[in-house]
Amino acid sequence: MGKYTHLRGKLPTLPQDESYQSRVTEERQRVLGTADSTGANTAYLTRLYADARGRKATIEEELSRVNLTLEALEQMIVERLQEDQQTSLKLADGASIYLTDDIRPSVKDRDGVVAWLKSTGQEALLSVNPQTLKGLVRNLLENGQDLMPGVEVFLKTGIKFSGPKGA
Repeated sequence: MGKYTHLRGKLPTLPQDESYQSRVTEERQRVLGTADSTGANTAYLTRLYADARGRKATIEEELSRVNLTLEALEQMIVERLQEDQQTSLKLADGASIYLTDDIRPSVKDRDGVVAWLKSTGQEALLSVNPQTLKGLVRNLLENGQDLMPGVEVFLKTGIKFSGPKGA
């Protein structure tokens, strides 16, 4: 028993988005030949579930490799464009890339950040999530203001790609 098992039947079931649930229903029909699980063999369904999780793990491993390849290629393209003193490139098929810069702040001294937030009347941000911190730092940089103490900022230069997705 889980810590919320006692609430089964007492709380309503979490509703699914209609569009998503419609696709789930279609998948139930595809997998079992019916959308109704009444009378279905639970062991058989569990085996199908385990197999699907295995396929998902394989796909996620492949996706991880593809993401590494994309990062490696992006780094090499950035290096080449910068060495060639270019900011963009357009291919014959219409695809194009251009350099972009993004900031990546990191809290190095939490006490310094807390003191700065308090001194600037921004105590509400003391539970700052990474996206809020990034927005705050971006705003300071864009307005030419000094960064708060305790924050280190890194620049990630990448590329934007548009056009055909490739093979």
